[in-house]
Amino acid sequence: MSDTKEIIELATLIRQRNEVATKITRIIGRPALIGHIGEWIAAKIFNIQLEQSAVNKGFDGSFRSGPLINKTVNVKYYATHDRLLDIRSNALPDYFLVMAGPRPKTLSSRGESRLCPGST
Repeated sequence: MSDTKEIIELATLIRQRNEVATKITRIIGRPALIGHIGEWIAAKIFNIQLEQSAVNKGFDGSFRSGPLINKTVNVKYYATHDRLLDIRSNALPDYFLVMAGPRPKTLSSRGESRLCPGST
């Protein structure tokens, strides 16, 4: 494929991706980034009240019911299970809730799509 055709194809795909991201944003009320998507999913499944600010230090919200009621939680949503967890030792929540996709098949991300878990 020629460079021009590849650029045109990429531009078309980016336009489509932006349209999908806009639809996701309408549903979750925040930009369609993997972290915000994960927080929204966790909030719905685990009855978490998310903080108003998406940049709240240390936690994303708190449980609204059950044995963990009023306990703070930091939600992590990773496209792959890389055996790493982003933790800020100076701002720890009561709990972490981690959702991750499969372990990567290769050490390099080259050629990998890194889609949201459960989307393939």
